[in-house]
Amino acid sequence: MTNIYRKAAVKRRRLLLSGSNQEVIKFCVQSKKLKRFYVEFILFFKKILDFQEGCAILYYDAVYSAGKEYLSLNISKKAERTKEIIGICLDCFVEKGLTVTTTTDLCNANNLQNGGIYYYFDTKEEMVLACVEEAISRIEQGAFSIAFEDIKDIANMMDHLGTLADELSPVMRFLVSVCVSQEYGNKVKPYLVQLAGRYPYYTKKIAEILGCTAAEVEPYVHLSILALNNYMIFNERALFLPQIEAAKKGLMQLAKRKG
Repeated sequence: MTNIYRKAAVKRRRLLLSGSNQEVIKFCVQSKKLKRFYVEFILFFKKILDFQEGCAILYYDAVYSAGKEYLSLNISKKAERTKEIIGICLDCFVEKGLTVTTTTDLCNANNLQNGGIYYYFDTKEEMVLACVEEAISRIEQGAFSIAFEDIKDIANMMDHLGTLADELSPVMRFLVSVCVSQEYGNKVKPYLVQLAGRYPYYTKKIAEILGCTAAEVEPYVHLSILALNNYMIFNERALFLPQIEAAKKGLMQLAKRKG
């Protein structure tokens, strides 16, 4: 047994002999090796404390269960904090740009010590891709929530989509910067494929609201998506208006015919 492992074993035994249950739990959780210590605990209780094996197992199981509950709570809190951090990191990338933003910027924005961001993400790539998912989610949820709410008032819906495009244009440009980067471009493609795979669902829902078939609605849904994407990327209404007006006209004629 090497020196470092011998010292760790001595520390565990001292805790078991003199520490409270809470101290034992805390040590086990921090070590992240609860399962590995199972046999060692059983043998230790049986041999050193002269416990019956069944009693030792019951005691360990109680400590182990409490430790898992403690660990589960910490994991849940970390997941909540990670979600919050992703949103803040995305805002930071949107404001400063993908290539200019440093990990120090991200740590400062999240009130973390320098390098603290890596407690939540193993690599910068993992962090950037998490921000990509968040960016797609913001655009997707924003656009289709407006569509579902306003589809019966198509003219109003198209106006709201234009306002949304103004708001989310910086987020879309961040997404494009990741897509065209040599470092991340290929890694983003699966997220875009998944997004495209959800379009038929949205098309079907819009068709149900309008009382027509998905095949009738589909061209106008895709034209609207194209118009929004173009406007968010280029921020030019001259590109946006002809496409969105064509989609609006087609949907209004369809709704009128079905109404």
